[in-house]
Amino acid sequence: MITVKLAKLALWLDEAGLKKEAADLWGLTKKSGIDFKIDEKTGRITVSADPISMAKALGLLNIDEDDKVEEKDDDLKDSLKDLLKDLRSYEKDSLEKEAAKKRKKKKKAKKKKRTPTKPDLWQRAIAAAKRKFDVYPCVPVETSYALTREGWKAYSELRIGDEIVSYNRDLDCLQWDEILNLNFFENAPTMRMYKSATCFDFICTEDHNWVIKNKPKKSSKRYKYEDQLVPARSITKNMNIITSARMEDSEGIPLNSFRKREWSWVEKVLAMSNQQREAWLAAAIVYDGHENNYSQLHKRASYGFSQKNDDHAEATEICAALLGYNVSFKKHKKYNPDISSYTFIDRQTHGTQNVIKEPADKCDVWCPETKNGTWLMKQGRMISITGNSAYANGWALQWYKKKGGGWRGPKPKK
Repeated sequence: MITVKLAKLALWLDEAGLKKEAADLWGLTKKSGIDFKIDEKTGRITVSADPISMAKALGLLNIDEDDKVEEKDDDLKDSLKDLLKDLRSYEKDSLEKEAAKKRKKKKKAKKKKRTPTKPDLWQRAIAAAKRKFDVYPCVPVETSYALTREGWKAYSELRIGDEIVSYNRDLDCLQWDEILNLNFFENAPTMRMYKSATCFDFICTEDHNWVIKNKPKKSSKRYKYEDQLVPARSITKNMNIITSARMEDSEGIPLNSFRKREWSWVEKVLAMSNQQREAWLAAAIVYDGHENNYSQLHKRASYGFSQKNDDHAEATEICAALLGYNVSFKKHKKYNPDISSYTFIDRQTHGTQNVIKEPADKCDVWCPETKNGTWLMKQGRMISITGNSAYANGWALQWYKKKGGGWRGPKPKK
């Protein structure tokens, strides 16, 4: 297979000291999606032919069978340079084809999007609902981020249809979920909800929902909050807010011949299986972290972690969050401004016994809308599960329909 030959040639280049050329070739073999055999113990490929034969087999060097090639360093390097030019050209063509496919797919998906037949009337319906209910179930634009497949993103970087991490209340786990809508309000009133001497400190609107761990009513099997979503203004002193959960497991990714600096480890961690993430986090704690303590009462561990490399720091932060750890962080602005320090605690909830609520400044706010009605948010010094925005949408839909509004595109699945 062509990929096997490419892999063997890349290994030969690496052994010959041509590291960059080898890296280019390894990248090409990975993109092909075809597996090739390697030694399970050493992780290396056995080379059974010289590089010129490999190049000929690939059809990328114009050398006749009768021609004799002297294997001198200069001649080999010149031949390999020609070979790599063709390989880069092949890679560029492949990337262009892939990009064209994505554009076509995106265009097709855009056609299927459900849109209002009267956009101006729909905006009036939203505005009318806002005036009627005076509801802003959102968080500050400047300090709140959602977790995508490429890492944390702000409101301005997100689009409807993007996938973000949300919380499935029925399965008690994190999942990938599509953004159904993005809501934004200017100069909305907000409140601060925090616990003294902890990293639990959030700014949100009074109507922004939080996910609580349900408890049955006294002398009843029914729950007080059936959907587990409670607005910030209604949170009392006897609740437990769910801030973290474990990610739904996946198949994971191959990590052979990994690149420490060249790869985006944030994207790799997001694509890993939970077993791979556990290995990553354990290695991070062993080499760049420490164990704070282990609570015998609650049967949970607490770890500290520090890192200067931003990509590695964010990857480890995300890894811990996807494994269900409560993640908090800070920057040492005075002594080591380039270093990020984290605390990972094996806990799912924060009790509200000591929660303080007070008014905060008005600001621009936003919130995504997902199928699960939740999303994973990074704000201030902590990562937390939080609720969706769905301000009086039902009332707005009825108002819009009553005034003669309709919709184009396929009907939403029930």
